Amino acid sequence: MRLGYMGSPAISARLLQALLESPHTVEFVVSNPDSPRGRSAKLQPTEVSEVALQHGLPLLRPETLKNGAITAELAAFQVDLIVVFAYGRLLPADVFELPPAGTINLHASLLPLLRGASPIQSALLEGFTETGWSVQFIGQGMDTGDVLAETRLAIDPEETAGELGERLVPVGIQLVLETIDRLAATYAQGGDVRALGTPQDESVATHCRKITTEMSQINWHRPAREIHNLVRAFHPRPVARTAILSEGSLLKIHRTRVLADADQKPALRYLDSAEPVPTPELAPGSMVAARMDSENENSGPKLIVTTADGLLEVLELQPENRKKLTAKDFLNGYRTVGPVLLGSITK
Repeated sequence: MRLGYMGSPAISARLLQALLESPHTVEFVVSNPDSPRGRSAKLQPTEVSEVALQHGLPLLRPETLKNGAITAELAAFQVDLIVVFAYGRLLPADVFELPPAGTINLHASLLPLLRGASPIQSALLEGFTETGWSVQFIGQGMDTGDVLAETRLAIDPEETAGELGERLVPVGIQLVLETIDRLAATYAQGGDVRALGTPQDESVATHCRKITTEMSQINWHRPAREIHNLVRAFHPRPVARTAILSEGSLLKIHRTRVLADADQKPALRYLDSAEPVPTPELAPGSMVAARMDSENENSGPKLIVTTADGLLEVLELQPENRKKLTAKDFLNGYRTVGPVLLGSITK
């Protein structure tokens, strides 16, 4: 099939590269305009634009698709199908209706669940144990089109959004290639490719919003598992954050582990004083350097934070204006007998 391609970030560039190695031909690429990046703020092309330029493909980088001249330019390529993945903008009907086989989109959720801009992060925030990919026809509305294919993947309870995304990418690429082959076979025989899609069940549809830095602030008065999921969802960016209240300094939390729920709080002793840690009496957000009471004196230190219903172990963190540290390295330079209270960032 003759394809058009629309996308922007690195994850989308990987699909474009796979399409270029397939039996199908990519006739044009549309990506977001160049934007300033790095300390120099020099204008840089998107990763998808870079792949298009490397292969000498016709490349359009419009500020908007709501432009009759752009639509006419795309129509002139006479493609059979447009493929969209992480383009970052809604397509107007006069664009997605151009190809006779339609326009398809790869979305990182099992539609109609988690329609919108952040399906991978939102799956972790919601504590999902399963996610996947959907290939859908683009239609009116955000991620509402008929679904052509899907694939499912289990979520590890400890993996981050970055790790899950990396594991998802090759699966999604394969799903798109298989879907295009199926569409191509029907299209070549003059069949109705639109009939291959299955309408979504609107009664169970859910939505997710664009991730912002403001959403990454930890509320220690929430359950331990919920905070753990927030840390996973916002890694590698924007990274979950809190503040050391006594210093007024920012503290980023990169990785955690749920140490115990409300019914199984282990006995802890302060690392330096060997006094018992009175965890039931500590306010949520109390961070202590401790060891498990059941462990011997030479066991490794643990950085523990109390929550609304249990204990959370911090495994990796980043003090303000410093590099990321393991809990062990952090404790080597930040030793305290009593609890340190963490809370909301006010600056």
